[in-house]
Amino acid sequence: MGIWDSLRRFSTRSTTSRSGSTKSARSRDKSRLRERGLRLEQFEDRVLLSISNPNLEELPADAVPVFGNAVYTIPGPGEMSLVAAADSPDDYRPTKTMNVDAADSTNVEHVKAGGSLGLDLDGTGYTVGVWDGGAVLPTHQEFGNRVSVIDGASSHYHATHVGGTIGAAGVDPLAEGMAPGVEIRSYDWDFDLSEMSSDAGLIDVSNHSYGVGLGWDWTIDFNSPTFLYDVWYGDMSVSTTEDPLFSAYNDEAAQLDQVLHDNPELLSVWSAGNDRNDSYQDLSGDGNYIAFFSVDPGLAG
Repeated sequence: MGIWDSLRRFSTRSTTSRSGSTKSARSRDKSRLRERGLRLEQFEDRVLLSISNPNLEELPADAVPVFGNAVYTIPGPGEMSLVAAADSPDDYRPTKTMNVDAADSTNVEHVKAGGSLGLDLDGTGYTVGVWDGGAVLPTHQEFGNRVSVIDGASSHYHATHVGGTIGAAGVDPLAEGMAPGVEIRSYDWDFDLSEMSSDAGLIDVSNHSYGVGLGWDWTIDFNSPTFLYDVWYGDMSVSTTEDPLFSAYNDEAAQLDQVLHDNPELLSVWSAGNDRNDSYQDLSGDGNYIAFFSVDPGLAG
């Protein structure tokens, strides 16, 4: 691991705006970050740096610091501070839940009981495997005895939300799912591909409403004035706008293809995410961010 194989926090604030920074000065800092494109001397190995996050009120209940709780020096203008060692941005990309919206966005009401097509479908006789950050709550009133937790995972709010979108019975009519008669086999995401492969004959559909951090994202960081920092999960030495994992066909995609090739009757549904248009927000309010650099940016720290 080379000297620049590290996650660092990078300060974009100019020396003239270090104290009493105004909204317009902060805006200029963001513009400068987007436009300048660093030219760096090539080192043998790679490096990582830092960025900020969203409002505390918007954080998931189980959100945790991606880079741990280490205390480090806040960088000044044109400086950086080491946050964590890494060989690539992938070392720290978190797997994160991605919410789904109501069934009416898919026009499923037309095929359900009483729908305009007269098909009266409710999912009875089919089984969906739901992989998520934890288990669908099997005792929820909307599921009856239709949920089986397969891998011993603890119940999770997001998994239960996803399971409800798929198969809530409609005890509360506003919560009715797309297929209120479907059976659900619930798993956490730790061994999703191997579990899909081994259980493919037991399910008709697999659902995965999650993905990895891409492009600009955020993390909790207790060194930040707001406890949040923006994070660029690409390589800042290469691009400030294009994460190499955007639309990438990587090893995990190839493994998923193999599972589906071996099980042609299995339909697998994955969240596409909405990361490409995300941007640096200065969520910390101090002009700092976290990012990976594969070459030395030539800054102090």
